[in-house]
Amino acid sequence: SWNKRDNSFVLLALPSDTVIDAVHGYGAYSLEALWKLGEIDKKERNLLRLSLQEYVGIPIQWYLGRKSLTSNATPSDAKEIAGSLLSVANFGSYMTKQLLTNLPIAVFGSFVRSFLLATPDKITTYYLTNQSVIREETIADGTTVKRLNLNRFDEVIGHTLDDDTLRNERVSVAIYNTTDFASIGQRVARLLGHMGIFVVTVGNDKPEVSTC
Repeated sequence: SWNKRDNSFVLLALPSDTVIDAVHGYGAYSLEALWKLGEIDKKERNLLRLSLQEYVGIPIQWYLGRKSLTSNATPSDAKEIAGSLLSVANFGSYMTKQLLTNLPIAVFGSFVRSFLLATPDKITTYYLTNQSVIREETIADGTTVKRLNLNRFDEVIGHTLDDDTLRNERVSVAIYNTTDFASIGQRVARLLGHMGIFVVTVGNDKPEVSTC
């Protein structure tokens, strides 16, 4: 996350074998698997971005990565990985499509320039690897997988990703789900909450709206 006002960055580092629920009915997959699935199906290049956005409730507009993953990388390498991707040397890779990204060239250039100019104290990294944030869960076939503890996740990052303008406006909203899809109100509440908007209540309502 890049805060343009003071040129600060927040990095959230998650283990690649963390399992989340994917969008479009794909089911539950690890972050690494979702990235690979998105690369196989060109129409779903946004699969990891959209799935992570909906699951953790954080607006994620862009994605950036390499075609080949670093198999021995760990969350502790997050800052080095970000620095290697957001580098002047990668302009050539961007132009030759060796980077997988939906970043327009101008936005990519802005990220590169700003990350290079950011002083160490302006880059905050959250290593979301401990057992309070990542918990092991046994699924139906007896396999153990790593899952995000969303409540603990919210506690750890707090208001770090809030939009200062929205938070200072002290906007309060009530959310009413008027669809047949369960829990969609809670998902929207998480998204708004991480943007700095205070959600007063989440509930259901009728009649259903025909347009939005």
